[in-house]
Amino acid sequence: LRLPMKSFVLGVETANQFKAYPVSIFEKNKMIQDDVGITSLLLLAAHGNDYLQVFDRNVGGQTLTFEGMTKKGNFKDNETGSDWNSLGLCVAGDYEGTQLIRVPHYNKIFWFVWADYHPDTEIHSDAEPVLSQAMA
Repeated sequence: LRLPMKSFVLGVETANQFKAYPVSIFEKNKMIQDDVGITSLLLLAAHGNDYLQVFDRNVGGQTLTFEGMTKKGNFKDNETGSDWNSLGLCVAGDYEGTQLIRVPHYNKIFWFVWADYHPDTEIHSDAEPVLSQAMA
């Protein structure tokens, strides 16, 4: 399954595992929690999808889950109820002052470029694949 050649994706690589997230899915999902290999990720979109970030959700040996993203980009973790901002910094609660670790990623790269370098990449399941190999 492939995407249209010139669709933009956010590409993530962790421990030789690759995953592409079509940028269009961030229009309806400002926060995506996913796993790539053994890394639990938090992907955030803010400022009209111009600001896409990827963080590791593991804090102090615990994998956090998040909910409740506001218009300002703040959200809470379910485990402690701590407040986090769109920069991955805890601004209130048990983890106050803790910074989520950023995961290197490729932001808004054409699908055909990402797929050329990473032909075995997984596509995030919310994507609407195109079956035609001519589009790959």
